[in-house]
Amino acid sequence: MPYFNYNGRKVYFINKGQGDPLILLPGNTSSSSAHRYDIEFFSKYYRVICPDYLGYGKTERLKRVQLDFWWSNAEMCKELLKSLDIKDCILVGTSGGGIIAINIAIISPELVKCVVADSITGEYPNKNDFDKQVEARKMATDEMKLFWQICHGEDWQEVVELDSQLLKHVSKENESFYKKRLNEITCPVLLTGSLSDDAITNIEINICNVSRQITNSKIMLFPTGFHPLMWSRPEDFRESVMDFFKKI
Repeated sequence: MPYFNYNGRKVYFINKGQGDPLILLPGNTSSSSAHRYDIEFFSKYYRVICPDYLGYGKTERLKRVQLDFWWSNAEMCKELLKSLDIKDCILVGTSGGGIIAINIAIISPELVKCVVADSITGEYPNKNDFDKQVEARKMATDEMKLFWQICHGEDWQEVVELDSQLLKHVSKENESFYKKRLNEITCPVLLTGSLSDDAITNIEINICNVSRQITNSKIMLFPTGFHPLMWSRPEDFRESVMDFFKKI
């Protein structure tokens, strides 16, 4: 299995396909294992790299999740790209992975060709939304428990609990996920989502607030679908994304 060393820890990633590089970034409590069908689709056209974040999936565990999770994992992904000698890549992230994708474009604009950020919250954490997510995890269905087990293995409960503690902390701090640097992004950005998103309140307002700070951005919202759009309306999402790529 492919790993790379980052700050003394082994980070797992999937590397599949040939052609221009496309970096696929999972959401919080997810991992590369959950993106089997997305990897299968995009690897027909691109070289797909899909990492597991620090402490998640098959990557080496942490005692606690970094409180700047979405920024620190963008830094990790930057080093992964450099280790693979990847430049001018496409970033596709969903939910928390969409935030990480945008942060990579801020941190290392020279490495990024374009960004697709799907089903992201706004620039700042919404405490009510995060509290609901944490409570929902406590009453997880057998289906969700199986999903997390597939993503992280037998210690999935510890991983999900650490992520819940992260959400509790950031909702209190209420700091920008992007360190107030969205206006530095120069590459094309596509923001996608569902108006019926069950995890993000007023997603259209949140996405518009992010978009207006990015010079070259486009929004595509669908009337139906749950969180994230990438999985609830996969065919529509893929068609929209591939069309976006063709126009760049």
